[in-house]
Amino acid sequence: SSHDALTKALSRISFNEAIKDFDKLIEEQPEELSFAVCECDLNNLKFINDSFGHEQGDNYIIDCYKTIKNIFKHCPVYRIGGDEFVIILQNYDYESIEKLKKTIEEFTISEIKKQTSLEEKKSFAAGFAIFNHFKDKSFSDVMNRADAEMYENKKNLKNL
Repeated sequence: SSHDALTKALSRISFNEAIKDFDKLIEEQPEELSFAVCECDLNNLKFINDSFGHEQGDNYIIDCYKTIKNIFKHCPVYRIGGDEFVIILQNYDYESIEKLKKTIEEFTISEIKKQTSLEEKKSFAAGFAIFNHFKDKSFSDVMNRADAEMYENKKNLKNL
């Protein structure tokens, strides 16, 4: 139950446990805490499922997860919904957040421009938020900002 059956990513159950741990740390020692959240939402999954079948949709989810895990090599990656993944950045990856953002942006644009069928492209929108001990009172505060940025990114990607 700690891992997702399809992707082998950490599960929603594991994510909920991580939230509890972070909320405790935020309450007890917020000044000493450094982390960021990245939320990724896969693009085109409904179209792929409807057009090519759920088996192809599952393969698409797995391929996108592998890409996300490869980008965030040192971070826990959680599958929290059908096409949603959350990454918690600490230590090295937290320090490299700008580089990671650029890597995702370059990857996404290259996949959009690829001359191949839609189901072969790995496409996802990503949003980041950094914990701010002055204003964030819970993990959800950080997550909500990552979610808002992810939806803004998704909107911008549709314009490409």
